[in-house]
Amino acid sequence: MGGMQALEWSFFGPRYVQSLVLVATTARQSPWAIAWAENQRATIKADAKYRGGSYGEDPPVAGLRAARMAAMLSYRTHLSFEKRFGRRRIEPKTNGNGNSNSNSHNNAPETDYHRDKHGTFSAQSYLRYQGDKFNARFDANCYLHLLDKIDSHDITRGRGAGLGDGEAMKEVLGQIQQRSLVVGIPTDGLYPLCEQMALYKDLPNATFATLESEDGHDGFLLEGDQLNDLLHTFYGTFPLPDGQEEKSIWDQVVEFKTQSIFTEKVILTTG
Repeated sequence: MGGMQALEWSFFGPRYVQSLVLVATTARQSPWAIAWAENQRATIKADAKYRGGSYGEDPPVAGLRAARMAAMLSYRTHLSFEKRFGRRRIEPKTNGNGNSNSNSHNNAPETDYHRDKHGTFSAQSYLRYQGDKFNARFDANCYLHLLDKIDSHDITRGRGAGLGDGEAMKEVLGQIQQRSLVVGIPTDGLYPLCEQMALYKDLPNATFATLESEDGHDGFLLEGDQLNDLLHTFYGTFPLPDGQEEKSIWDQVVEFKTQSIFTEKVILTTG
């Protein structure tokens, strides 16, 4: 959602947003991503505790947990799960009552999960852990609201009136004059590379780069050094007006701070 916000904020002009870094994001939410979101909505609402959103102090934790599990799958790849988990299992442990407890990554009651006498697959345990961790810090109605906002994202909405779909996209993105770095992840299944290429093609002052990762959309979280190198290259120098000598980013930071007019605003965001 951050990259979507950055694109919208850019229309306030360069005095508000001077440059953008758009990582694994898109100009409009695709039908594929909308379908993933709908799966998560339906999962939350299928929980009997959802009660049309009026659940008070008894939230639909099982529904939200399962929705988060689905989301985590959309952020990763087949290869990343194969390498990280394989078919390894966590051996069941026996508690003080003599009953088995094969799930070591969560504090939810064991009855909430399928039990197997041979132990829980590591991939299962990972998803269960992520679901429980999410429940500890998030609310189901808030999650549904965010899904709705993301699905409604379309940079041409309210702009480019009277133009065809492709023409409107080109016209609207062409209004974003700020210097931009567009970063795509080739393995991203949620926001595929073609969507970042489309941004790059229609943004007038854009630079394109790829972040190589086997982990899909979440690669930007896991490849910090690589992303930092891309940022360093992009922000190594700032373009200055004709006739002025180009200075390094660090020289300009010192100069701006010295003059007490350091106003550079950079939006570093993802899908």
